[in-house]
Amino acid sequence: MMKIRNFICFFCFISLPVILIAEEGTTKGTTSNSTNNENQVYKSVDSDGNISFSDAATDDAEKIKVRDLPVINISPTPKIVTHTPASKAKKSIPYSQLVITSPKEDENIWNQTVITAQVKLQPGLNKSHTITIMLDGVALPGKGLSRPMENLNRGTHTLSAHIKDSKGGSVQEATPVQFHVHKTSILNQPANRP
Repeated sequence: MMKIRNFICFFCFISLPVILIAEEGTTKGTTSNSTNNENQVYKSVDSDGNISFSDAATDDAEKIKVRDLPVINISPTPKIVTHTPASKAKKSIPYSQLVITSPKEDENIWNQTVITAQVKLQPGLNKSHTITIMLDGVALPGKGLSRPMENLNRGTHTLSAHIKDSKGGSVQEATPVQFHVHKTSILNQPANRP
């Protein structure tokens, strides 16, 4: 029971919002702030030895000197304003759409000697940008949003499209598309029977 009382007294002591200093006389060069009753605190000890603090004086209470709390002025954090150069603002024009429209994802293409790769772009291509369309990692020749692909081998191919700036840096990429080329073979034809 005594431990609980001591804990409660200790908790009350450390939770006071003021710094308490026992007044044992005046020190040279200090002035008393206790003239104002709002800052006056009294310490008393009961018959069990429990210490309590109050702003009301009692007969057995000891007057405690209360020091004013320091005032800390906190200035607001300065706002950091960054300026984007006009040249960078022009380079970073986002394209709302860059999509490979032909061939379609997982499309099967039969017996075609020329397949056209087509890309849709919105808004239009910036003058300082170029578009590169790649088949299986190799750039297709030509300019514009469509490129012919001739005599592709049988099998699965990957088509990708990239927009690059004047220095060759990547601006935006389309989601790659895989498509499948099939060709009929003479070996797969039914034999002519007499």
